[in-house]
Amino acid sequence: FAYCEDLKSIDFGKTLEVVKGNDSYFGKPGAFQGCKSLEKLFFPASFRFMSSGAFYDCDSLISIKVDETNQRYDSREDCNAVISKGTNALILGCSTTVIPESVTEIEDTAFGHCNGLTEMTLHEGITIVGTQVFRNCKGLKSAAVLGPVKDLGCAFYGCKALETVTFGAGIKKMDEDMFDTSPALKAIYVPAKKASYYKKRLNENVHGLIVELEPVKNTK
Repeated sequence: FAYCEDLKSIDFGKTLEVVKGNDSYFGKPGAFQGCKSLEKLFFPASFRFMSSGAFYDCDSLISIKVDETNQRYDSREDCNAVISKGTNALILGCSTTVIPESVTEIEDTAFGHCNGLTEMTLHEGITIVGTQVFRNCKGLKSAAVLGPVKDLGCAFYGCKALETVTFGAGIKKMDEDMFDTSPALKAIYVPAKKASYYKKRLNENVHGLIVELEPVKNTK
């Protein structure tokens, strides 16, 4: 079904088990890659596996649901995403995804090539993030990664419209050239007294964009 641009919704029936992703080695697209009119997905109870890239460039995707009786995955709290019950990892999101507080991991390319995504916050409870999680999200303008992520890799590679990013205090590792493909970038917000910490992890060409946020005052 790759590049079926008139396809708007998919109900996989009751027997679907696997959705195949893209195969860059052999140049094969994901099963539904490039279905630009696709708006809705419903995964049945039988669904058990999906490889990355299956829904690349599905720009109109706004609804993702999983059957409530599925033993492996859910779309808890109407979050418009596919989440692993066993690991609390989000494996597929879209432009309307709201990440539940119970999620602790975002799998590699979960939002990759999601061109309809304009903003996203990864909350403080998320500690594992796929190193290409927002790869080629060409409409993404604002993002926040607030938790102590172990390795952010090149998460924002190809995000050409990205204007602002907010980082928490404890991101341990990231590719120094992460923002080399983000010409619209205006500011990288970091916690107070953490500018030098992030300058050590990013290329010099973005050091002038790093802005320390004022510490939150305790009003009690």
